[in-house]
Amino acid sequence: MKEIMVLLLGLTITFFAKDVSPKGEDDTEFQVQNTHTERKVTEVLNTGISEAEVMVASWYGKPFHGRLTANGEKYDMYGISAAHKSLPLGAKLRVTNLANGYSIDTLPVNDRGPYIDGRDLDLSFRAASELGFVYDGLAKLLVEIIYLPPTPKKRSPAT
Repeated sequence: MKEIMVLLLGLTITFFAKDVSPKGEDDTEFQVQNTHTERKVTEVLNTGISEAEVMVASWYGKPFHGRLTANGEKYDMYGISAAHKSLPLGAKLRVTNLANGYSIDTLPVNDRGPYIDGRDLDLSFRAASELGFVYDGLAKLLVEIIYLPPTPKKRSPAT
């Protein structure tokens, strides 16, 4: 089953025309390069995030369980959710753990963080569990933005 997941991950990466390749000899750094000239990778809403890229994820749990998130919901460590510093709240991501091929098709962003250097995403305990990195604490994930909420229109001042 693991081999099938890894094969599907490879096909998905090929299909979306991204080259995920190790950088450096120890295979700890990854980079995403656009290898398809017809598919333009754009930055989304000035967040600095491309349509797909590799991010370092951590998870957060019990100390935050039940507290309010940035969008006003109560954080549920047993639900599926993520925190990001600049993606719009309500954005939905598809994430794949590059170490084992486990993925989540719809991961909503409902909070801000992480606030530790070198980390790009904070996931709920359940999301980290489904991706298989609770014990390790950190994982390199291929992150694809699959939905962005509509941007609110600026209202013109009343005259």
